[in-house]
Amino acid sequence: MTVEEIAKGFINVASETMCRPIRQLTKMKGHETKNHALACFGGAGPQHACAIARALGMKEVLIHRI
Repeated sequence: MTVEEIAKGFINVASETMCRPIRQLTKMKGHETKNHALACFGGAGPQHACAIARALGMKEVLIHRI
């Protein structure tokens, strides 16, 4: 594997780790993630937002401008 492929793998693992609690909370409350927008915040939130939204089936991402 190349260094780029390994780095992409780490990013994929991080994104999936962030998706799990969102999936659990929405399913626990009886909601579908695809019917909601993803609001992201924090230092690395916007960096992962599109990948997370895509994995959750969301079509809208809200990024607060600070």
